[in-house]
Amino acid sequence: MAAPAGTSGVSVLISKQELLTHYNVFNCSAAYDSKKNFLSVQKERDLELAARIGQSLLKKNKALSERNELLEEQVEHIREEVHSKRVCMCVCW
Repeated sequence: MAAPAGTSGVSVLISKQELLTHYNVFNCSAAYDSKKNFLSVQKERDLELAARIGQSLLKKNKALSERNELLEEQVEHIREEVHSKRVCMCVCW
């Protein structure tokens, strides 16, 4: 194929190469921006998930603490009953 009038085949080839270089740079830049945006969105989602998990763990911890306190009260009550019955057994014998 002949080069266009007034140009050499080399200069047309360089122009195409420059065009491809600019196209690749643009695509890399767009891909970088896209990846950066994706990572930003992903980071925001991760933070929201971490916050929800944290809130859930706080609620669960509170419920478990309340349950633990109730069980400790029951254990103390049972210990008092056992002690009372032992004293009664000692006095009765």
